[in-house]
Amino acid sequence: MPDAHIPPDGGLDRLADLMARARAHGADSADAVMFESTSLSLSVRHGRPEELERAESTDVGLRVFVGQRSAIVSATSLDPRGFDLLAERAVAMARVVPEDRFGGIGDADAPFDAAIGAALDLDDPAGEPEAAALEA
Repeated sequence: MPDAHIPPDGGLDRLADLMARARAHGADSADAVMFESTSLSLSVRHGRPEELERAESTDVGLRVFVGQRSAIVSATSLDPRGFDLLAERAVAMARVVPEDRFGGIGDADAPFDAAIGAALDLDDPAGEPEAAALEA
């Protein structure tokens, strides 16, 4: 079974494969995302730590467009053997939803302002706390 973590290349080959499968099933266009998340939870009872839990997940998401119709699907498996079914389902879903006259992927030639992206402050430089720090 393939590794459950995002590959060092960021998973770009897998995402490209997933989008190609969507187009093979009839999507006019598609985009895909892959992300990892980690959570740490500490339960306290009567002032004392009771339970410490850590959870990790890696997910892949696919958005497809068939004309002006779209659908979004996601999966927690990064195994490419399941990508064909995921793409097929997304395209099938898109075919049965109402059209959205504003639907579609943005123009690749549209300007992108990196300063706006940086201003969103999406990265926490402090990083993840250690479990021992939560129990203290």
